[in-house]
Amino acid sequence: MSIPIPKGAIFCLGCLPLVGLLSISGCISPNKGSVPNQIAVIRSCIGAKDNLPSVMRRRLGQFLIYVDEDQPGDQKVFDSLEALPLELARELSVAPSQKMVKVFIFSDKESFREHLENSFPGLPQRRAYFFAKKRAAGLGEEMQILTMRSERMEQDLRHELTHALLHGAYGNVPLWIDEGIAEYFENEPSCLGLNRAHLEDIQRDWVGGRQPNLGRLESLSQVGQMGREEYRESWAWVYWLMRLHPGGKDLINSYLVDKNHQAKNSGLAQKLLAIQGDYDWEMMEAISRVGVSEHLGKIPGKISQNP
Repeated sequence: MSIPIPKGAIFCLGCLPLVGLLSISGCISPNKGSVPNQIAVIRSCIGAKDNLPSVMRRRLGQFLIYVDEDQPGDQKVFDSLEALPLELARELSVAPSQKMVKVFIFSDKESFREHLENSFPGLPQRRAYFFAKKRAAGLGEEMQILTMRSERMEQDLRHELTHALLHGAYGNVPLWIDEGIAEYFENEPSCLGLNRAHLEDIQRDWVGGRQPNLGRLESLSQVGQMGREEYRESWAWVYWLMRLHPGGKDLINSYLVDKNHQAKNSGLAQKLLAIQGDYDWEMMEAISRVGVSEHLGKIPGKISQNP
């Protein structure tokens, strides 16, 4: 699903005097009936009165967290977020960055949606969004995340901050692997990247005759081209490479660094084909053998529909 935004449309986010490209990524669970991310290129400007959370500010490394009130359980969430850059550095060699990411956590769904409706009319309803905004006059880029308190707040923030960390390190990242990596890291570290809902659903896909196709995923450039099946397949490829394929992490690292993803024979599918001709079947077999018994009680199951 794409956002119909007229060319040259004007949008405002708070009172930040920013003019330039604005990339929007909104996260929602792939178990829902709509697409997780929305990306648009629009202009931002000085806007309406700023009603962003601002009563309390907390710095967690390169993350600035803004809330209107502390709540029980916040410290556990914040500890998880603060450790996320180290997780990506350890698992994927994502270079540490000093680029700040501002995170605004609204106290409830009503105030969150009111802000979005006032600042971004017509934006689809999601629980969280990642914004990468280019400042005017070559002043660099500002990254922001907007979300609301919910039972999935920690997962939503880990997912969106993974997008921010990848964007800060590599710039634009191919859609499928951007989502696959974010899905991999959204659960707590003890899950080891395993998502039980994805695992169960993708195994059902394969029993029903659907086959993985990395080359097709690499060809997708618009969010509207991706459905729930594509999101869980993206996770499966990342999980296989990260956990089950010797040298898989190195392949992901080189792929992220490579800026010629669309060039002929430069995709990850072509690289895997050169290594092993039946890589897609090997991935299916490896994922099909994965059990979740050792993670029961730790890995979130299916999520009920809840924007």
